[in-house]
Amino acid sequence: MAVRPDDPKFEETLLRWDEELDNEPDSDNDGTDYDDHVSIQSDRESTYSTDDSEVGSETEQLPGKVIKGKNGYIWSTELPCRTRTPKRNIVSCIPGPKGVAKSISTELEAWKLFFSVNVIDIIVVHTNMEIERRRGKYVANCGFVNEIDVEEILALIGLLYMTGCRKDNHLTTAEMWSKHGPEVYRCVMSETRFRFLISCLRFDEKTMIDREA
Repeated sequence: MAVRPDDPKFEETLLRWDEELDNEPDSDNDGTDYDDHVSIQSDRESTYSTDDSEVGSETEQLPGKVIKGKNGYIWSTELPCRTRTPKRNIVSCIPGPKGVAKSISTELEAWKLFFSVNVIDIIVVHTNMEIERRRGKYVANCGFVNEIDVEEILALIGLLYMTGCRKDNHLTTAEMWSKHGPEVYRCVMSETRFRFLISCLRFDEKTMIDREA
């Protein structure tokens, strides 16, 4: 009868064999002291024994109710506790738009949530203030130094969006307004007007104390 070292009853079996040997009468002609109890394992059994010992060495028993794997990962030997989560620990958050954003149906309506009418009016007012400061440096009949209105400020912002969508940020305005470039820029406003408005674009008063601080 063969016994493997990883057998749970390995030690118990050896002790039982030892007791049986002590109780057997001595015999000079009996040359098989352990032959009746120990047999040679086959190569396949030895391979299994080696593999099992390698698997066993992959885990390390730690104090408590956890074991540590060969890769350092710690496993629990017990199932997680199945208890109800207290209501105070439950965070419920419904995804999606909230408030006035629930009623929007177009991209323009969504954009106006960030750039409301009041915000656009503020940009127009302070941009015109900067235009007024610079107007004296140009000839009176220069059309590109005129004040801006809501419609034109929206067109200017639209051109900035178009520049980003087309990835033309690395181009100069001369290249963007070139006859070989896209027509969308030339159709909205002239290059001179665009450059002037960009330099005058303001979101607050330039002389504000908070801004200077």
